[in-house]
Amino acid sequence: MNHPGSTPAAASKHRRTVTAAIAASLAASLMAFHPYPYDHVVSRWALVRSIVDEGSMDIDAYSYLTSDRSEWEGHTYSDKSALLSLACVPPAALMRLAGIGSGGTIPLPGFDPARYLCERLLVTGLLALLLLLLIRRSAAERIDPLPAVAAAGLGGILLPYSTALYPHVPAAALLFAGYSMQQEGRFRASDACCALAAAMDYTVLVLYAVLVLFRPRAWWRPGGMLQAILISAAAFAPQMAYNAVCFGSPFRMGYALEASEAFAALHSGFFGFTAPSPGQFAYLLFSPERGLLFYMPWIAAGLAGLVSRTDGSRLRMDPGLVMTVAYLILYSALHTRTQGWAFGPRYLIPVVPFAALGLSRFAARGARERWAAAFLVIPGILQAFLGLFGEMHLPVHPVEQAVPLPQYSISLRMLLDGHHSMWLAGTIGVAVVLLISALVAAALFRGGRFSPASLLAVPILLALALSSLSQDWGGRIDYYRGVLAEHMMEYGLAATYYARAAQDPTAPPVVSERAARCGFLSAPGSGLRGGGI
Repeated sequence: MNHPGSTPAAASKHRRTVTAAIAASLAASLMAFHPYPYDHVVSRWALVRSIVDEGSMDIDAYSYLTSDRSEWEGHTYSDKSALLSLACVPPAALMRLAGIGSGGTIPLPGFDPARYLCERLLVTGLLALLLLLLIRRSAAERIDPLPAVAAAGLGGILLPYSTALYPHVPAAALLFAGYSMQQEGRFRASDACCALAAAMDYTVLVLYAVLVLFRPRAWWRPGGMLQAILISAAAFAPQMAYNAVCFGSPFRMGYALEASEAFAALHSGFFGFTAPSPGQFAYLLFSPERGLLFYMPWIAAGLAGLVSRTDGSRLRMDPGLVMTVAYLILYSALHTRTQGWAFGPRYLIPVVPFAALGLSRFAARGARERWAAAFLVIPGILQAFLGLFGEMHLPVHPVEQAVPLPQYSISLRMLLDGHHSMWLAGTIGVAVVLLISALVAAALFRGGRFSPASLLAVPILLALALSSLSQDWGGRIDYYRGVLAEHMMEYGLAATYYARAAQDPTAPPVVSERAARCGFLSAPGSGLRGGGI
């Protein structure tokens, strides 16, 4: 295996570093909890609670908590793919029998032990599987797994999203498992993994189709294709049953019955997908709001690592590179530019593991490449921890239709003001994880040689960040901070932020109105939360 250190002692030390990287990633995921999960997660968790507590598929009791909902024949339902929620039902039911959990409520913005345990079991658990698969794949290719593990586990947006009930990390793990199985010639297992990934995150079906195109000619026979169809049908059977029970037909989807006007654009094109846009494509790559390369600069080296030369010096593209390009083209056609309240390009998470594997391949090409790969992972680690331990839902608010700002303009300031996720192991636990992660990051440079070209990433990232500074009115950043604090019911903190934003004479009137409202709600005797700064 190509990794720093040729002696047994050095190899053993390197294995311990890889283990430390996995441990730091999983520990970080386990010790952070986002108490207000916002519409997407509430919609999925409401379905779990309704089934476990009431034996019902509707989420009528929780409809006021989320705009991500469908309406059919007088009832409200989750509009999301159902498989992840249904997978949470058995452990949630066991926890209810054991007296663990919220029992008929969704505690906002408090700690929900049932949701926490389900998220860690299914979402964090599949992140662990993904990291182990990256090690297995790297061993098969005789390359060092550390760059891939550090990038995927510590240096990317998979880390913050491994702490909430989003389908992207589970889909990424299952899709990469399918890719690995296909590389080993195990096509039925590959079909099962990819179909489950698509059932959790519908658009992954496009990636599955691209992956299948790389199968050898011997597979393209009626028997092989029929097996793939039957396996896919089995994976989608729970969703079809959910559709039939809730919407009267296995082929009627929740996304076609959205209750909120905010999702009216889903009725344009094919569920909101229209023609690809070059501007949107560039936005998904470079912007400080949703740019894949802005949040994870190492992706550039990772994609380069997915291109290799054959013995005849011909270029060969890995399926992961083609899937990444296909996904970028697909989402450049989506109706919503910002993709809602989110931390980075969450829709693109399923292709991130392929770039992580490519990063290990890139680092194996030489000492300078290894140093460059290590250097590019550092900004990703910093931003991933900011989303994990800070605020992972950056707002898109309709008052002035402004674009969200880089996360360190909002999240870092709010974290320093005391607004952040719950740190279940306290400040000491966070400090220990950060220290281990720093040691892992330092180990990435071992065996590398300084690469001046990689330093170009610094001015590029700074230029992209500066390009998104406030272009409307000067108090916009504090206004967004106020929106987040208000959603967390931290009314004193929200009033402070709104008051700062209202000092700008060009601020919309609603800002001062919100400052007064939150100030009233945070006053002694209101019975609500304060917490001003």
